[in-house]
Amino acid sequence: MINVNSIKTTEEIESGIAGFIKRYPELLGGAVITKVDISGSQGKRRNAEIKSMVGETDVSKEASVGKADLQWIDQKALSFKSTVVTQLGNVYSRLCIRYSSMWILPTESMSLFLTEVEKIRQVFKSGVQDAIDNFDLYVQNEKKRSPKCAELIERTKLSKADFEKTFHFRIADFIPFSPYAIEGDDTETHYKDELLLDIAREAEDMYDASLSRTRINKTTLTRLSNLQDKILAFVFIDDRATRIADAIQVILHKLPTSSLTEERHISLLKNWLLLMSDTSKLERILSGDTKVEDWLDSIKAGFSDDNNSVDSGVFIPFMGRNTRTQTSTLSTQAPAAKEIEQKVDQSLTLKGW
Repeated sequence: MINVNSIKTTEEIESGIAGFIKRYPELLGGAVITKVDISGSQGKRRNAEIKSMVGETDVSKEASVGKADLQWIDQKALSFKSTVVTQLGNVYSRLCIRYSSMWILPTESMSLFLTEVEKIRQVFKSGVQDAIDNFDLYVQNEKKRSPKCAELIERTKLSKADFEKTFHFRIADFIPFSPYAIEGDDTETHYKDELLLDIAREAEDMYDASLSRTRINKTTLTRLSNLQDKILAFVFIDDRATRIADAIQVILHKLPTSSLTEERHISLLKNWLLLMSDTSKLERILSGDTKVEDWLDSIKAGFSDDNNSVDSGVFIPFMGRNTRTQTSTLSTQAPAAKEIEQKVDQSLTLKGW
């Protein structure tokens, strides 16, 4: 097994993975299950535990007193935990799909996963060290915020040593994953569905982020490229997913490498993201619908500057070559996502989608 909690350097990561694959050669092109557990003090004490300490003093309106607990250390001391949770969430979203309370990670992404997690571990360690180094100051800050609770805070806070002991950052050992032999006959279908849901969630998030913008920056294009990489990494679950990855590649090939400012490009990309956020539409791509080829021709024409380009209005993928709606729904001031989706769905319904 890889001792994932002891390896740190790139060389150790690569060596550990090589040994793991040597032991489990059947995992080449497969996946493992993993997760990262973080824990640490919340800097609070439950009110039920401190009622007897309050006496006659009314502290109900003090800033440190919540409905169910007493804050005894400045929240600045613990802000790094939110940063770490967000960073881990981004890594999971980019490289994994959910498996109950854990995550499925393609073996080809193990090195990148461990490298990224090690960076996050350093953020965690740095945050813990700062909290320890400035422990007394952070406690004093909370006392100043709630002077009536100063004595109570002193009596209920953890010692610096006990506070430090609460913090842990642990990567679960990699467990070989097979989508065909864990939960029964419907396991394969379950993880294919989960893959489509993950693609749809990411597409929807990108769409929502770009909805009201008249300029789409490079970050969105990078996310689209990362989504393509993720899809290709999970083809062992459903090899038909390459059709979605290929479609993304067509778009990326036609888009500028920097930000998008041209309205036609923005309309094309937004509509593709909107359709990709619908799992039923993704399933139609996987099924090899004959309109896919027509869509690929249309999307190429849409990003071209020749007479086949879409110069105004909304370009609706899967509607056929050189097709557009009667009125633009993705103008400079974009309407609500629901309105656009209704118009798109109506158009697709008319065309047999």
